Amino acid sequence: MQVGDGGFAPTPVRIARGATVVWDNVGSVPRGAADATGMALWSTGLLPVGWPGWTTLTAAGTYRYGDPADAGHTASVVVRVGAAPHRGHRHTAFRITWASGDATAGFAYEVQVHRPGGHWRSWKHAVTRASGRFRPDAGRGTYRFRARLVKVGVDHAGWSPASSVSVR
Repeated sequence: MQVGDGGFAPTPVRIARGATVVWDNVGSVPRGAADATGMALWSTGLLPVGWPGWTTLTAAGTYRYGDPADAGHTASVVVRVGAAPHRGHRHTAFRITWASGDATAGFAYEVQVHRPGGHWRSWKHAVTRASGRFRPDAGRGTYRFRARLVKVGVDHAGWSPASSVSVR
């Protein structure tokens, strides 16, 4: 990824759970990338021209961030939920993975499910484990899942893009 005089590129950035985002300062002055979710997850500080900064994101969600040198430069990192297998039957136990590790102290995960013909509803609230098993409970169709990281009592990331499983 790049941070420069014109902002961030590309945006949004899509990464896997547990992947590291590296921002290279390609601008003409010191620039950086800092979490703007309210959770204070990371800040590269002001990077000298040509220097990189990085952070690793372990949980599904949409993370807004900005350039500490220019409040007008904003972007987001998107981390998707995993669902496996992608297809199954009513008795299939699907593994839904919303993080690459259990939550650290002061943090938790929220996970929602959208059942066939339904609406988004809470499935896991304030959990610290990184994944869970889901058995279809509304018949055939497509079940979608989304998640986000929460700093307990402070703020949260935006919802991740949905991942889905198909039940025959």
